[in-house]
Amino acid sequence: MEKIDFDALEEGHPITILRIENAEIAQRTTDLQEELASDPSAEFITRKLEELQAIRSHYGKTEELLMPLLYQYGVTGPSQAIWAADDEIKHELGVLVKLLAQDAARLPQLRERVGQLLARIQETICKEEKIVFPMSLRFFTQEDWFAVYRDLPEFGIAFRTGMADVPSWPPGEAWLEQQGECEGEWLEGRVQLATGELTLRQLKGILSLLPVDITFIDKDNILRFFVNEGRVFSRPLSALGRDVFLCHPPRLQAMLRQMLEDFRTKKASRRAIFKRVRGRRIGVVYHAVYDSAGEYLGTVEFVQDYEQAFQEF
Repeated sequence: MEKIDFDALEEGHPITILRIENAEIAQRTTDLQEELASDPSAEFITRKLEELQAIRSHYGKTEELLMPLLYQYGVTGPSQAIWAADDEIKHELGVLVKLLAQDAARLPQLRERVGQLLARIQETICKEEKIVFPMSLRFFTQEDWFAVYRDLPEFGIAFRTGMADVPSWPPGEAWLEQQGECEGEWLEGRVQLATGELTLRQLKGILSLLPVDITFIDKDNILRFFVNEGRVFSRPLSALGRDVFLCHPPRLQAMLRQMLEDFRTKKASRRAIFKRVRGRRIGVVYHAVYDSAGEYLGTVEFVQDYEQAFQEF
């Protein structure tokens, strides 16, 4: 593969932002490895691992913004393997933090697992720098990069307070300004229903009040719509129009494929999953959508943070 000169990229380009994060992740994991070699307290290691959970923001960007596009360009093998590894790292990190928080005295028994996790994180950095980033720069168009830049704020910036802490990308900012001007025009359109009509601006305002994430997948398994006001899981605009299976990690694709087929064939019409995500009670409910004649139109997903709902109640 042709060697990529990362230094030639303009400041603020999405890859430069991802590499800033990687540099921070590399430094934090190296520091923690050195601490493990001494005699650290369990409280210190637990706190540092908890801080390291910010890598979820970084992995979210590579998994949701880069890898699905690589799939579309036919680069599937490396992307699937790295996405699967990211998923395992996030799971193991969460488990270790929980175990140490429950019983700090377990650190001697968990020390080797912590070391192995840190090594895996560093391996992932290497694979991103040598495979994911170069392949993305090779295949993505300028429009692709504009869309990636637009969606970056949805995932935040790992180990920093926000997008204000990183340089902006002038070409991306110009594109965003143009997109904003176009949005103002279509918002004046109207949606007519049997029980009345709304302007798109009114409909957008109503949807923004719903404390849930809503996603609609059409009968061809294409992600067609989402409203993400509950903010349980990040949803990039670039996911719209994409095969829904490319929006999920490899370990979930078989389950999702079977569920959608069951909805299509009417073996089932609803599925609910309730779980804890980083200590919060989350409900994910899928409903098959049929028209008055019983024809399958697609599937709608509702995601709600019940922890937040109870607090507001």
